[in-house]
Amino acid sequence: MRSYNDDLVIATCIGCWVRDTALVTNKRDVEYKKALLTGISVSNTTFSTKIDGQIGHKHGNSFKGTDGRTHDLGWIIKG
Repeated sequence: MRSYNDDLVIATCIGCWVRDTALVTNKRDVEYKKALLTGISVSNTTFSTKIDGQIGHKHGNSFKGTDGRTHDLGWIIKG
């Protein structure tokens, strides 16, 4: 029918809105996933939880960090 183009205009507007929203959301999701994956790391640091009386207990409140230095943890571990 003549002059009944409102359905076409509305459909075009909805299509443009979906295109713009989907592209922005997709790009943001990709950036979030990249940030998540780059933030994952592995640590091989070990910490002894043995107490006095257990086999293998060493006196002292220190542990060797990943930087190779020995750190005193006496302020954390009371005893």
